[in-house]
Amino acid sequence: MTNANETVSAVVRACMGLTGDNQDDVARVLGLTRPAVTARLAGRTRWTVIELELLGGHYGVEPAAFLDLSRLGLLVNLPDDARRRPTG
Repeated sequence: MTNANETVSAVVRACMGLTGDNQDDVARVLGLTRPAVTARLAGRTRWTVIELELLGGHYGVEPAAFLDLSRLGLLVNLPDDARRRPTG
């Protein structure tokens, strides 16, 4: 059985993969350091509700989307402005 923290980490990783965000990008959104994001993704630190709200705003989804793996398929429809644009 997956706990809520593992679910959030899985969904955040999926969002990162879809948008091209890396841990530094997520850290900037959350106002954290990269090691703090690494700790959350690894399950050593719990995600907070405020962090889910910030991530939801960044990725253009409701914060509740990070708590439900069954909604993971909906993330393929992330708003265009949430997707990283190629640079160069």
